[in-house]
Amino acid sequence: LEIILVDVDTGLPVALRQALRLELVLLHAKFPPAGREKWSRKEFDENIVKERERTHFLLTGDVSLTMKDGRAVVGWLWLTGKSYGDNGKFRIGSRVVPGTFDGARVHEAITNPLLNVGVSVTHGILDSV
Repeated sequence: LEIILVDVDTGLPVALRQALRLELVLLHAKFPPAGREKWSRKEFDENIVKERERTHFLLTGDVSLTMKDGRAVVGWLWLTGKSYGDNGKFRIGSRVVPGTFDGARVHEAITNPLLNVGVSVTHGILDSV
């Protein structure tokens, strides 16, 4: 998975002089509402799936990235738990780490809805979860 910074007006890749610190988060599948391609930072933050008490992080792996020359590569991600609501569907979002960039707003990025199809191994038997 590669995250590329693009100019909203031209759709062309943009390389900033400054490296950006990014974080990946788990989002509800129904975000954004149907037909909307723009949202506020507050709306994005309100749709981040929060971890429950006494559980591990829901999304682990390469969740902290550095974007250089307008590009960041995700090595691997791991989802913990079995259900994220919305019938097991979710999105992965990317945002600039709050407080680390003072330039123009860099709009958050989101994937299409994904289905959590987990697999576990118990006593040598492969089970779908």
